[in-house]
Amino acid sequence: MKFNYSLQSVLDYKKQIEDFKKEDFADANNRLNKENDVLDNISDTHQKAMESLRHKKQFEIQEQKHYAQYMINLESKIQEQKNKVNHCEQQRDEARIKLESAQKERKIMESLEEKELEQFIKEIKLKEEKELNEIATIGFARNKKGIST
Repeated sequence: MKFNYSLQSVLDYKKQIEDFKKEDFADANNRLNKENDVLDNISDTHQKAMESLRHKKQFEIQEQKHYAQYMINLESKIQEQKNKVNHCEQQRDEARIKLESAQKERKIMESLEEKELEQFIKEIKLKEEKELNEIATIGFARNKKGIST
């Protein structure tokens, strides 16, 4: 006799959903890492520009305007990128929550499967005991008939 979980198709579906949620989480995490890398690059560029300004001893007015505009643009890009990073963090967190929920649902289905398997094993053992008792009873009855004749 073979064990067949009555909700196997539901468990398979839950596993499939969990796999999709894992992929979504990994994608969101990768996007966040990329956006953080972009932020790091812009911040490094800003830092190098600041260092360059500190070492510069003389400026022409036109050069000062260009540097000022360049710094404003970099700071604006940094702020935009921070907003992108924050958005990606929120998406990653949402994906993580959905993944955790999918994992809980799968674990619930697996625990139900374990309980059903335990019940199946108990029923098999009861049937085996019943069969052994019947065999023993038949054997006892045969021995008794053989002794009395």
